[in-house]
Amino acid sequence: MIFFLLLFLMRAMLRNQWLAAAAFVGLFTLIKTLGADHLAIEIPTAVTIYAICAVALVRFGLVTLAVAVYTADSIGSLPITMNPSAWYFGNIAFVMATVAALAVWSFLTATAGQKLFSPDLLE
Repeated sequence: MIFFLLLFLMRAMLRNQWLAAAAFVGLFTLIKTLGADHLAIEIPTAVTIYAICAVALVRFGLVTLAVAVYTADSIGSLPITMNPSAWYFGNIAFVMATVAALAVWSFLTATAGQKLFSPDLLE
């Protein structure tokens, strides 16, 4: 919600949504990289992450950003393993299956039962 509030305030002050998005990216990149040791790695990474957040907020809205943050946090904090005998493999499989099921459900809802490809595509 802080992202949304700050972007809203910057948009009200600057009166241009893409200029506000650029200021948003600059502000959060500056905050993230103030005490960084490896600036050549952390600045481009922070710019990329916050630019994706700004575009998601400006173009698609708050729900899109909330889902993106939920997905990134839930998958990013998993101890990924391909060993099915690991004691935590069931938890990983459950989280990955939940994210995949939500993605499929969202896709089907967004397309509203329309066909993905026209019948003339393969001719």
